[in-house]
Amino acid sequence: MLISDSGFIVSQKKFSENLMLINILSKNNGLIKGLTRISRKKKFFLFENVEFDWKSKNINNLGYLNIETNYNSFSLEEEIYSLLIKASISELCIIFLANNENNQKIYNQTSKIIDFLRDNIEENYKLKCKEYIYFEINFLQNIGYGLDCSKCVVSGSSYNLKYISPKSGRAVSEINGAPYKKKLLKLPNFFLDQKKHVEPKELCDGFQVTTFFLNKAKNEMEINKKKKNDF
Repeated sequence: MLISDSGFIVSQKKFSENLMLINILSKNNGLIKGLTRISRKKKFFLFENVEFDWKSKNINNLGYLNIETNYNSFSLEEEIYSLLIKASISELCIIFLANNENNQKIYNQTSKIIDFLRDNIEENYKLKCKEYIYFEINFLQNIGYGLDCSKCVVSGSSYNLKYISPKSGRAVSEINGAPYKKKLLKLPNFFLDQKKHVEPKELCDGFQVTTFFLNKAKNEMEINKKKKNDF
């Protein structure tokens, strides 16, 4: 079986003395895992955009990769926040995406934020973190844990939204959420308006929201996997 595609290298690790195990988030075939020979002449970088051929006798086998790089998504000038964002996206892809299952929306969102990081090397950390939080919100949407910040889950009103319910992922107004605010997540203003200026405290609140639901998704995935294995 042969797959020819393009995509982003999302992880790599040494498999043996002569082989590397590489995961590629591909444009048309989802997450592709395969082996490629270690070469002194050819280096691979996290989220480098590559062209590749994947060959195997069976789609479920590991397979071998022939990879061509062009280094158009990598820069030696990248600062720490860009590198941390790439590492975090890599982890999300490995944890949540199944092999060989196309997800065009996640691929497009990944491509968008990698382009943003490449084209905005000098931007401050607040803008980069803000863009990455939006990426996590969209990622959650695409794995079935979308947030709804458009109106209060209790009253249906869009006025004075202050919290997010950890159970439903929906917004709660200040008046309806006040009695339960210790159990609710804070709703950052920039979740409601992407043009809003963002402060570090709001970034922390934003990461608290997305981290909560990513962990929730991971835990439920592991529970379902265990149930399936028990049968």
